[in-house]
Amino acid sequence: RPGWNAVYVQVEPEDNQLATVFADVPIASVWRWIPTGTGARFIEDPAEGLENIEGWFAWFPEPRPEAFLSNLFRINANTAYLVRVEGNESHRITLDGRPEFVPLGWQTNAFTLTGLPVAPVNPPTFGEFFAASPAHRDQPVYQLDDSGRWQPVNAATTPIRSGEAYWVFTEGNSAFQGAMGVVLDRGESLEFGAVLEEYRVVLRNFT
Repeated sequence: RPGWNAVYVQVEPEDNQLATVFADVPIASVWRWIPTGTGARFIEDPAEGLENIEGWFAWFPEPRPEAFLSNLFRINANTAYLVRVEGNESHRITLDGRPEFVPLGWQTNAFTLTGLPVAPVNPPTFGEFFAASPAHRDQPVYQLDDSGRWQPVNAATTPIRSGEAYWVFTEGNSAFQGAMGVVLDRGESLEFGAVLEEYRVVLRNFT
């Protein structure tokens, strides 16, 4: 939509170059927050400026005058982005790619900008999703509204949107991934080599 968007990419695009992904969209900028270990310091309105906040990386398309400041060039799976669209029209893009198993990484006693793994149809509320996680239950969550400002959500009544990014606070440490947990023997995929005959996959139902 026009203005600011908080998106969560759920596949690894076949072509992950930002210039290619957004080639047909009037993009002003794309931002990714990469934690520095000191916790997120986000502002209520992204339009007030992200460039002076440590941890933010950005892409500005050519021929914008800020293009030489770009230090972000690819879009990746299981990653949240802020995207600012120019003009007054909404645009839709389709990403062709494959899903990747990358566990959510929560910042300790801080906010994490992330999407959540939910179905597009009949998703749970934030309260339902985090019911089994003491580190997230009753903790603040912020959603980007239609005016491009971060607003707190009502966890009991607000459904999670697939493909949308949120600021989620974690109290203490957490490895929570959702109602279902997945554990692989090794790595982030099921890759059988020449000598590997068995691979253990553990599914845990935390409800």
